[in-house]
Order: sequence, then structure tokens, then C-alpha cells
Amino acid sequence: MPEPNNNLQQELKNLIFGILFTLAQGKLMTDYGPLAGNIFLSAWIFVGIVLTALIKSDLKRHNVNAGVTKMDVKAVPVESPTELVPNGIDYSVHTESRI
Repeated sequence: MPEPNNNLQQELKNLIFGILFTLAQGKLMTDYGPLAGNIFLSAWIFVGIVLTALIKSDLKRHNVNAGVTKMDVKAVPVESPTELVPNGIDYSVHTESRI
């Protein structure tokens, strides 16, 4: 069963980080001009890209799907619905109702 991606605690941490990040960027822009603020943001975006590239994720769903494409997955036979019909009545024939 997959785990949920976010919870309330993580969302609050992200919110606090975003507020502090915005305040720091605003202070840089006020004191040193827009160029300093833009360099600050660009540097942190670059750090985020590098950290994201270094993440080695466990791709369980990807591995399962890869097994399907390699045909490593075996089908499990099941009985057809006609074998389970009681009293010999075949429910597989569908008739259209005319109203």
C-alpha cells in the first residue's frame, strides 16, 4: 500500500519555510536591490535542482510496471462465470429492453 505524499505536519513546515524564505528575499531586495534578491532565488533554485538530482528513489510501482512489460508476471486462472451459474441458467446472454 503506498504511503501518502503529504501530511499536515509537512505542509506546515513547508509554509513556515516559504514565509521565512520570502522574508529573507524581501530583506535582500530592500537592502541591496533586486539583483541581490534574484541571485538569492537563483542560487536556491540551483541548490534544489542539485539535491533533487542526488535523490535515489525507491521506484516500487515502476519496478512492478517494468515486470509487466518484461512479461515476468504470471496470470492467475479463474473460473469463468458460466461455470458458476446455478441451475443451468445462463446469465451471460443480454437482451435489450425496449421501452
